[in-house]
Amino acid sequence: MVSYSRTNIHDAIVFLEPQMDYICKVSGATGLSLSVVSGGEEAYAKHLGFRDVEVQNTPDGDTTYFIGSVTKGIVAVLVGILVEEGKLGWSTRVASVLPELQDAFEGRGSQITIADLLSHRTGVARSDAIWISRAGNILLPKSEGIRTWAFGSTCHQRLQE
Repeated sequence: MVSYSRTNIHDAIVFLEPQMDYICKVSGATGLSLSVVSGGEEAYAKHLGFRDVEVQNTPDGDTTYFIGSVTKGIVAVLVGILVEEGKLGWSTRVASVLPELQDAFEGRGSQITIADLLSHRTGVARSDAIWISRAGNILLPKSEGIRTWAFGSTCHQRLQE
């Protein structure tokens, strides 16, 4: 795996800031927060636009974004990095990494692999484990989010209500 210094990463992303501003403008995104972590340290952080357009409040590191299905791609990339590093395998059973999921997925948690989760082969149609409301109110502390992870089309259902 290629390694970059924090300075190189920071300079490369600063160079891209005008493009990030442009993407926000043409996409209609009201706000964007971007952080790049390298070697366990933050190499870059930037918050663009507004978290509240009416009041013109800028976003910060604690701003909650309702990103819905975008999390699927983020998780797949992060797991892919761990597979490439030899820390996980696509056939790794999820419960071996997250023991609290042993009995999850209608009792099938001990058999489900990472590949099963990422390709929606768990056999579980949806979940009612919603930790953020439609209004953007946090229903679950940030520190508990990773433990309460569940897939479902709840984001799309909420947006259609």
